[in-house]
Amino acid sequence: GSFVANGNRVRANNITIDNITATDISTAGTGSSNNSPLNFSSIREVKVITNAFSAEFGRNSGAQVQYITKSGGNQFHGEAYEYLQNDIFNARDWFDRSGQPSVTRVNDFGGVLGGPVVRNKTHFFGSASRYYSRGSGAARVAQVPTAAMLARVTNPTSKKVLEMYALPAATTVAEAFGTVQQNASNKVDLYQYSARLDHQISSRDSIYGRYGFSTNQSRSSNNTFIQTNLANFGLGSNNSVYSVNVNETHIFSATVVNEFRAGFGRTSPIFFVDSTAPLGSRIAFSNAQVDRFGSYEGGPQGRVQNTFQYSDTLTWNRGAHAVKFGGDFFRYQLNSFFDSQSRGVYTFQNWDDFAAGRPNNFVQAFGSTGRGGRTWLQSLFAQDDYRITPRLTLNLGVRLELYGPVKEVNRLSSNLDFNCRQSMGLAGTGPYGCLVTGRDSIGLNRYLQPRVGVAWNPGQGKTVFRAGYGLVADFNFMNPVTNQRFLPPIVITQTITGMSNFTG
Repeated sequence: GSFVANGNRVRANNITIDNITATDISTAGTGSSNNSPLNFSSIREVKVITNAFSAEFGRNSGAQVQYITKSGGNQFHGEAYEYLQNDIFNARDWFDRSGQPSVTRVNDFGGVLGGPVVRNKTHFFGSASRYYSRGSGAARVAQVPTAAMLARVTNPTSKKVLEMYALPAATTVAEAFGTVQQNASNKVDLYQYSARLDHQISSRDSIYGRYGFSTNQSRSSNNTFIQTNLANFGLGSNNSVYSVNVNETHIFSATVVNEFRAGFGRTSPIFFVDSTAPLGSRIAFSNAQVDRFGSYEGGPQGRVQNTFQYSDTLTWNRGAHAVKFGGDFFRYQLNSFFDSQSRGVYTFQNWDDFAAGRPNNFVQAFGSTGRGGRTWLQSLFAQDDYRITPRLTLNLGVRLELYGPVKEVNRLSSNLDFNCRQSMGLAGTGPYGCLVTGRDSIGLNRYLQPRVGVAWNPGQGKTVFRAGYGLVADFNFMNPVTNQRFLPPIVITQTITGMSNFTG
């Protein structure tokens, strides 16, 4: 879901579905509360605007990507599909030593159906799909202790750790370590459903609503092999997405039309520790003699994101002028947690130090990482597309965006105040200020954004010259804000160096 437009960041693209923003507020791309569900058969129109977009569009500085979904008609129409992939068609992975292609079973199937509820008045359109995948990922070759290396372990705690984590036995033996091939399970269960209902209230009023739901449970090589080539110490993921939006159009006259939109979405990606071994500290080696083992120190983690949007646009056509006025209001709620290094990480110089119970370094974080971010975005715009002559059009617009302050609902925030001269713990006072708690992570920001464009057809009907200028801005992206959770004094990270004994 991530792509670059005109050199902007991948998170700088605004994706909308039925004119309701579907862009994630924490990570780049369309992993959002309103992107679900969309199979290709439910899409009526796609439009991508990569430059010189009018004042009607904002929130992001990259591309504007618009999806419009299908509605039903006076006759029933449907479609069913199935996509199959199987390892009997695949080649062996380059690094796979088994001589056989990795196991792959993929079934992607679904369908759509649309038609009348009341002819010429009420119509429905529904879609459903399932993506089912089973198999194994590309092979990894892990460095593990040999039988001789295991025999040298004398420290009782080191022996308990090896018993608890049950490392795989080496299948090949080198001078300093053994190796074993590891494969991760590639498993995806994805369900998507959506329903759209269109109703003609009167000759001047029409309304439609759409509801979508999807759920996704997955295991993958990327999540299994995190900072290690050993399986059984990574993460799995679950995600549920709900979205609903309503659109009402009122025709005041032949030249004046108003469109009101409201939407709500929720997404909840959770990454959990996916291991048969008990939870415990991570074991790492400075010389990389043996791959890291033990529960991944960056999990579990996850978030529940709620998005509320209300928008209104009034279109007025008067002579050579096509004028639009409108505004958007967004309310974001982001509740998240990230238990990084909460179980500690022991680092040993080499295997002999591990065998003797001599860790070189230990790091552990203390304190709750649960946070509740709250913010809003409000915008107003005016746009006039003035057709000066049949061959010359001038586009004039202005947009005002207000990015509300980002707050933590329980005031569990920590910021560096350069004007503070209090002590920063044992560091004492200094020129860099001190960390203060309870303040807004980001203050209120105002952006006035003029837009100017021109299109000229020199007369032959085959060539058009276009030019434009505009100021654009990105909204308060939440991922850097949520990373404040790791700042003291709310979360403290302790490091011990030069330990002489490994006990536990």
